[in-house]
Amino acid sequence: MGRSAKYFTNEERVSVAKLKQKERRQTPHGKALIRAQRQTLYRKAHGRQGSSTSTSSHYLPRNLLAAATTPLPETSHLFRQALRSTQLLDETGLDLWDTGPPYPTGTPSDTPHELRFTGRLEEVMHGRLNWMSPSMPGVLQMNS
Repeated sequence: MGRSAKYFTNEERVSVAKLKQKERRQTPHGKALIRAQRQTLYRKAHGRQGSSTSTSSHYLPRNLLAAATTPLPETSHLFRQALRSTQLLDETGLDLWDTGPPYPTGTPSDTPHELRFTGRLEEVMHGRLNWMSPSMPGVLQMNS
């Protein structure tokens, strides 16, 4: 006594399975399931993939991060003068700073005079760079 075979060949079994699968896809539940699967695949293919570069800054020195996040000296007289026009400034040697780092520097000095000069140079360069590129978004602009 046992069960009789439903299908006599493998091809017959596969063809019946395909027909049943096709019938299930035509039901409302099957259509909803297929739609959900397609939405998931679309989001996976077209969604955010993540950054190709690392955004972690653990390898940058803290003093560099602090200098980069320091706000522009908008209240400084020298910054405002450099922002209005570079013709009011003596630009001797300032083109050296336009190329970007690394800058040729001498021995570091921590004298008050040197620190004051460096602070003023930063103010002038911020104003000069903002004056030279007024189309940069998020940069203070003055028209007077």
